Amino acid sequence: MEAHKILQRYFVENRSRLIDIAAYLDRIGRSNDFDQVKEDFRWIAFKKSLQVLLSEEQNKVEKIQEILSDPTQEPLESAKNSNGQSASGAFGDQNKSDCC
Repeated sequence: MEAHKILQRYFVENRSRLIDIAAYLDRIGRSNDFDQVKEDFRWIAFKKSLQVLLSEEQNKVEKIQEILSDPTQEPLESAKNSNGQSASGAFGDQNKSDCC
């Protein structure tokens, strides 16, 4: 499909997603403990993902999935003993930060 047709067809639904993300970021930013969140691995992964979205790079989906995925091979002890309810949505070792 041509770019202008993709833009026309999917703009409104993605506009809505952007507004949802903006509201999410505003809620976090207005919170009393925002400074504590700045070091949270999920916040760091979210900001890295936003940088990928804003870049001119290709394969954004793949890059964001890599940011949010756990690259380790062995499951954590807590995952071995859980019923699958312990997922956090991002990899907890974001210390190798090249952003944020």
